[in-house]
Amino acid sequence: MNNQNAFLAPDAKILVVADEKNANFVKSELKMQVTIATNAEIALKNVQETVFHAILIFITPELFDAFTLLEQIRKSSVNKTTPAIAIAQNGQKRDFYRSKGFQDSLYKLLGKVALEASLVKYLPPELLEFTENS
Repeated sequence: MNNQNAFLAPDAKILVVADEKNANFVKSELKMQVTIATNAEIALKNVQETVFHAILIFITPELFDAFTLLEQIRKSSVNKTTPAIAIAQNGQKRDFYRSKGFQDSLYKLLGKVALEASLVKYLPPELLEFTENS
């Protein structure tokens, strides 16, 4: 998986919970069905209505409490077992985020390649289309 175009997943449904700038960046980079939620209220509404294949939550305390949001998603939605990935600006250890209920975490500055490498671990194999460059 060295190439950033190693796979496609056009049918994968991803929820991105982030500020508008980061959410739009992720949506432009991932060739998947990306739903954007810019706050916890919108995210909770989305997880009640749609089953997602993965949920990306940017850790942005000034906008929402990501840990409480994930807890609410796990308690009362059709996405109780959907893999959730924390995207943080600090270098907090993966074990910390796993202890809070996330399956994985990424350092925000790692970019598209790291994001795709993380997603490929959690997306259903039948959604993945590997390219010649993989």
